[in-house]
Amino acid sequence: MKTDFFNWYTKKAKEYDGLLTPANAAKMIGISTQHLNRIIETGRITKHYFEKTPFIGLTEVYEEIQRRQARKHSKESYQFVIASIYPQPELNKWLNELQGHYKTIMGGASEDQRREFLDEKLQEWKKTDDPDRIKLLAEKTKKITLKEWKDV
Repeated sequence: MKTDFFNWYTKKAKEYDGLLTPANAAKMIGISTQHLNRIIETGRITKHYFEKTPFIGLTEVYEEIQRRQARKHSKESYQFVIASIYPQPELNKWLNELQGHYKTIMGGASEDQRREFLDEKLQEWKKTDDPDRIKLLAEKTKKITLKEWKDV
């Protein structure tokens, strides 16, 4: 039993740059566990279970921190700021697609609609793209987030 958990945890920890309990993930992001559960329901963050015990991947925690920092900056600067969690060539394509969807609406998509659309595209991209490229983006996000956390 203990070796099963150890093997599972080691594999998942390598894949997600570490694992946290949902309570610790919520503390790190700066939200309540109830709010974290709502984010999980939307699909932005995934729970990983060993038997019945849930864990959250650290890369997804870093991504959520990046999203929140970008949103805060957007509100402060009155400009839509995009978090660095999105892959660059694809991001341009996704923004063009989004603009095409909302071209008939004055002002285009709202900030929440943009974020939701980009988050959906990111989740699809993670399922289909090169795992090494996904890991590089996750590592970049981690470095940016940790640097900003150290500055706080």
